Amino acid sequence: MSGKLTDIGGNPTGAIGRLAGRLMNGLSTRFYRSMIETRLRDLLSAGRRLTVLDIGCGGGVVVGVFHSLIPDGRVCGIDHSPDMAALSRRKNRRAVRDGAVSIDEGDVAALPYPDAYFDIATAFDTLSFWVDQQAALEEVGRVLAPGGRLLVINGCPKEGSKWWRFVRLKTEEDYRTLLERSGFAAVKTEIVAKRIVVTSEKGQGA
Repeated sequence: MSGKLTDIGGNPTGAIGRLAGRLMNGLSTRFYRSMIETRLRDLLSAGRRLTVLDIGCGGGVVVGVFHSLIPDGRVCGIDHSPDMAALSRRKNRRAVRDGAVSIDEGDVAALPYPDAYFDIATAFDTLSFWVDQQAALEEVGRVLAPGGRLLVINGCPKEGSKWWRFVRLKTEEDYRTLLERSGFAAVKTEIVAKRIVVTSEKGQGA
């Protein structure tokens, strides 16, 4: 399915894409921060030097949130849009300059990171645009350390809407099935403010 909505969301480029990235920064910051602080509280409060990957980092807001929460950690963002990667670098330019944050261009299906490198991976409002969701999630599992955590947030479209017809994952059960099939365990789903929030851990066999 194509169209302005899905094209901008899946590959935000040019002036319109940059505007979309800035809008996402403004609209979602508070919600994303709340979900990170509450759903990953145990890891964030453990005092560890965490490594974090935000997939589809867009305007860079999630990268910035993690850097503020774990200033001694390592935060990486990746986006397949050069314009979004550039916007994310600008938003986090001080942390990038200091070496605490890095932003890469790349594909979730071929992540340029070593095995078992990250403690946390996040995918906020991006999973619907992944071409092969299972293969991509298996790749995310590859770069997560044993017991590493994945936090996914996606909108829950109204049944019968254009967005409902576009998304392949429509129910909480759809998400649980996909995550478990991709090697993740302890999958928990909930609906918060018309969005689905999914937490899971890298499974032993992943």
